[in-house]
Amino acid sequence: MIISMKFRLNLRNVATVFACLAATTMMTSCQKDGVYNPNKKISKVFYQYSGSGKYLAQTWTWDKNNLSRITYNGGDFVRFDYDGKRVSKITDNEGWGTTRFTYSGSKLDKIDYSSEEVNIVYKPVYKGSKMEKVTITLTYLDWDPWDYAPQKAIVENLTWQIFMPEQMMEKNEAKLKSSQQSRKSGNTETFNITYTWKGDNITKMVFEGTDEDGKLYTDTYEYKEYDKSKNPLYGLLYGGEIIVLESKNNPKKMTNTESGGYYSETEYSYRCNGKFPEEITRTMTVGKNTYTLTTYYEYE
Repeated sequence: MIISMKFRLNLRNVATVFACLAATTMMTSCQKDGVYNPNKKISKVFYQYSGSGKYLAQTWTWDKNNLSRITYNGGDFVRFDYDGKRVSKITDNEGWGTTRFTYSGSKLDKIDYSSEEVNIVYKPVYKGSKMEKVTITLTYLDWDPWDYAPQKAIVENLTWQIFMPEQMMEKNEAKLKSSQQSRKSGNTETFNITYTWKGDNITKMVFEGTDEDGKLYTDTYEYKEYDKSKNPLYGLLYGGEIIVLESKNNPKKMTNTESGGYYSETEYSYRCNGKFPEEITRTMTVGKNTYTLTTYYEYE
């Protein structure tokens, strides 16, 4: 968990922000949230950024059909606990906090992340079988504005990525960091994310929050087209820096527009073995600058 945030911080220094998207929770109406049982099990994930070499980023460990652990480059890891086939809890080796999942019937009811410093609650709203909106409430508990540890407890919590792509999370992280010293124990912040669907794929996502000056801002992501290959993380109730949100398939193009005037385009290309991708290349263009990230998958 912590090592992946270091990569995000390093990448921002080089490329401002990068669309390294997460996969997460949404299932079709005949499936249950929290059950991740793919036809092909990921064993290793490799990354290669613009101008750098390919390196091992994640190693996945399975207990029969349940994903039990993801180990990151550097040795940090997250551990998954289950209630039957459904994930019920996620913890990490650094002890930054615990993420607990509750369900109502086949749907996700709430995600609750708690540490000594902060509590983050994610509450989704459904329309039919699809997630229409999620409200994120962040409460500061034992908050020392001059201590870096509480900040780490927030920004290194990858549960954010269950509902938002990493590019959105990075922007949110930067805003949280810029106003850290103005917060006090007991303060609460609320964010909303709304989703538009076409079939089993997201076509539009809008994040609404406030900036460091307390002004409302929006961050909009539009997915123009999807291919027919399978998202290898579809159904995984955890954000892991890979692929795209809750969608069943993989996107070909994404645009990002922020209320402050920021605009970027990201295009995706795939090399598949059967229905599952073995290599995904994302090319992001911001103004005259272009950045590339390639993700490689190995399966059991």
